[in-house]
Amino acid sequence: MKTLVTLAFVLCLLGSTRVEATSISVDAYLSHPDLSTDNPIDYSVRFPTQFTSINFVELEAYWVGDGLDPGEVIAFSHLAGFGNNGDQALFYRALVFPEGYADVIPQFLDGAFDGGIYGDCKVHRGGPCTEPTTAIFDHLVFTVNGEPGKRPPAPVPEPATLTLIAIGMAPGLLGLHARNRRRRGSRAA
Repeated sequence: MKTLVTLAFVLCLLGSTRVEATSISVDAYLSHPDLSTDNPIDYSVRFPTQFTSINFVELEAYWVGDGLDPGEVIAFSHLAGFGNNGDQALFYRALVFPEGYADVIPQFLDGAFDGGIYGDCKVHRGGPCTEPTTAIFDHLVFTVNGEPGKRPPAPVPEPATLTLIAIGMAPGLLGLHARNRRRRGSRAA
């Protein structure tokens, strides 16, 4: 009996397939590379898997030719943004969102994310905006560090609830049908 219990315990340990966190990086598809204040960029990110949990999401922006000049500001819809507060053009910038960012992390659990990149006017200290932000994206990389796997499906309403809704709608629909039949009958006469 003792051997059987030990064997069962060993089989349970061998059979457990706990997935460790891993980092998966993908290039975002950009609608076009040239960003300006009046020409935003749409982008799509598709990971090869869904995630059961996420430790962090990293966004890496790479520019070529026209980088992010001093004073320029870029915003990523549903995420965040950044500006160049330095005195030289930037050609790389990264943002990291740790698991505590409850408004960002859940958006990546299903392995797909769509967004937009918007250029703002250059930030001028004490003066009006006179120059738009412009930059040419080389590529945009998203990295998710988490546990790959299928998420549990969203809860579905109980069938009885849908039946009650249908039963509640039926008298109204039947009454409307009967009223329309009476109208058609009075027109024919």
